[in-house]
Amino acid sequence: LLLGRVAAGWRSGVFSCQNAKRKVEYDWDMCYIARETAQPGFIVWCVSAEKLGQKISRLNLSVVTDLFGAGTIAWQGSTDGLVWQHISLSKEPADIPMFEGATKAFIRVQMENGESFQASQLFRQNRKLLGSERQCGFDLRVYF
Repeated sequence: LLLGRVAAGWRSGVFSCQNAKRKVEYDWDMCYIARETAQPGFIVWCVSAEKLGQKISRLNLSVVTDLFGAGTIAWQGSTDGLVWQHISLSKEPADIPMFEGATKAFIRVQMENGESFQASQLFRQNRKLLGSERQCGFDLRVYF
């Protein structure tokens, strides 16, 4: 959500990324974010409350991922974008306590390993359900 709205397009809230691209499987009617090549890739999102003069009281996140073969996906969080800590995420919404009281929240996902770019997939969903709140592959909720 961006200020109470669903973001339009996967890059809408992205702070930085490398070797990541939206893939569409027309034969399977699926879409997801994956690496462009077999090399490692990452995406970073940043939420800042500085201009609002606020601090984050609660950050809640759920994600949908799929792994194939030896593919790996690792999630990390940071309040300054420099020092990163591992965070465990799943399809179930979870509060991430490290962001409580912070003015910024950086969330990073690293995709790597596997023989192809498709080995680690983010937010895989049926193309017919795109934009549906019933199937949101990345649900970030920030409370001030």
